[in-house]
Amino acid sequence: MKDTIKANGTKTVQMDTQRVQGSKNGIIRAEGSIPGRMDTQREQGNKNCIIRTEGLTRDYGNGNVLTDVDLEISRGEFVAVMGQSGCGKSTLLYCMSGMDKPTSGRVIFAGTDMACLTDKMMQELRLKRMGFVFQKTGFLKNLNIMDNILYP
Repeated sequence: MKDTIKANGTKTVQMDTQRVQGSKNGIIRAEGSIPGRMDTQREQGNKNCIIRTEGLTRDYGNGNVLTDVDLEISRGEFVAVMGQSGCGKSTLLYCMSGMDKPTSGRVIFAGTDMACLTDKMMQELRLKRMGFVFQKTGFLKNLNIMDNILYP
């Protein structure tokens, strides 16, 4: 996995192997007020980071799809995850959003280890703090685009 920053400030995360190997970006922490928030000395760092992965690995039984992925995304940062079909892009996003659980490693959102959240807390987090557009959209046909986006 390779990060590049384009001239317009867009970060591109290139996933170019079938079994993704993460880069070591350091450990950082964001401000947040979600229950279960981490406050250890290890969590101190970049206050602009909103989400990060630490050693994220996802194995579906036939080998790792993601291996030891460390990624950090700052508030307001636009990130594109790119790569060949089957390289782990969707798996990475599902793990980062809590829709899938990593085999090992951590996902930290706003200073909170997402593994500490109950299903209800995770639903609340996704409803109020995350946006996710699936490849195959499930738009409601009787609503316009803006109403679909705003619909909880």
